Amino acid sequence: MTEKQKDLLVDNPTGQDDVFAGLLESDLQVGRLNTLSDPESGDTIIAETGNDQFTEDALKQQSERWQKYLGSIEGEADNAESESKYRVARKKMAEIALLNAMIGQVKTDIDSSDEIDRHESELYGHYDDDLYKAALAQKIRQIEQLPIGGDPNLETARADLLDTLDKLVGNDRGNIAEIAEPTSETLQQIGQWLSDEHVNTIMLIDSFENDTLSADSIKQVFEDAIARNDALRELGWRVEIVDREKQAISVYASERKIVVPSKRQATKAALKKTSIHEYYHALRSANAEMSGNIVGRFGTADYPSFEESFMIALEQCLEGKYDPKRGIDHYVTIGLSATSKLPREEIARITQSMKQLEKSDNGISDDAVEAAKRLTGVQIKRTFAGMTDVDDGIAHKKDIDYYHGINNAWKLLNELTEKGIVKEGLAWVMAAKFNPFIKQERELIEKYHPMPKELQDFFSD
Repeated sequence: MTEKQKDLLVDNPTGQDDVFAGLLESDLQVGRLNTLSDPESGDTIIAETGNDQFTEDALKQQSERWQKYLGSIEGEADNAESESKYRVARKKMAEIALLNAMIGQVKTDIDSSDEIDRHESELYGHYDDDLYKAALAQKIRQIEQLPIGGDPNLETARADLLDTLDKLVGNDRGNIAEIAEPTSETLQQIGQWLSDEHVNTIMLIDSFENDTLSADSIKQVFEDAIARNDALRELGWRVEIVDREKQAISVYASERKIVVPSKRQATKAALKKTSIHEYYHALRSANAEMSGNIVGRFGTADYPSFEESFMIALEQCLEGKYDPKRGIDHYVTIGLSATSKLPREEIARITQSMKQLEKSDNGISDDAVEAAKRLTGVQIKRTFAGMTDVDDGIAHKKDIDYYHGINNAWKLLNELTEKGIVKEGLAWVMAAKFNPFIKQERELIEKYHPMPKELQDFFSD
């Protein structure tokens, strides 16, 4: 430990011996702003719940700590682990800077759109124009296949929408690569592995009397799953119910906890998939911590661009049904802004048209129209979260991770199935929060959990 790093320990409230771990233990949960639309003015505002940590002083202090840490390791990034720590620190600096800019955009009259765009590009540089075009082409095929019952009004609306989307794809449609899909064997074998691993969780969910479960029941399911896993139990992982506007269940590796919003509800079928999704977010962290892999516990710089899509693939394997629609709307909506350069109002119009067609399989109805409006509002709010009307061309790209890694996720699961190494392969993938398609991150994991030799040719660079 250098003298500069010893100085950082003094500022570190956790008292961790490892400076990097200590900084991440005390890290703010930087992500999407928890925003609302002001009912009077219509402006975007920051919700009161869940954002009290984002004070100017707290963000400044956190940024200064990471800046000091970067200075303390300058010139030391000479192996996979030190380079990984350096890249995570740079990412944390960018996250804090983006959050500062977004808060300023919401709370002040200063236009921070250029700064927001710059930090977005740095953090989500893996956004891919070609993948957007492929997702858009797949979305077109999905719309073409909608069973809208021959309603002439809906047929006209579909023709108009397809004409708009075809123009956005342009001449590229015939050259766009297909999105990877799972084989039937992959769905069956991975699904069986998941069912065997989580039979007790599935049985617990089925045992509840009501089909729609409350936050308390969801908490009970996760607590039971934690109690049945050695790593999660020994490390003291816990489940907490919190009051907040955001309804998503969250996993916080730095605090070893799963957070369930107090208003969150879920059907039994939905909770089976969600329990798998969030459980493996937590388990990847716990497994890394048990092996002493500090970076892998909190997550490498590129882990989100694989992990979110991979968890969605596991959900579909558990259900035994491939869903090409899952996550695609996020990528398409962001691409309409980032690549096609459409204004927010036009994106909302296109999104509502798509949602209305999807909800009108039995003909147009007031319920379908209202559902389309509501879902469009949610989609636009997520995509432009934390923004105001002065920068409606900037989409928050955080949601690309729900689709960006889907090709690699299915390719890897297909490979594990074909090679007959489902158990060994998934144990390696679950060893830490990392992206197996990044060579440097594979090298980091190799020190703690070697990759199955059967995958060497698959990952040959």
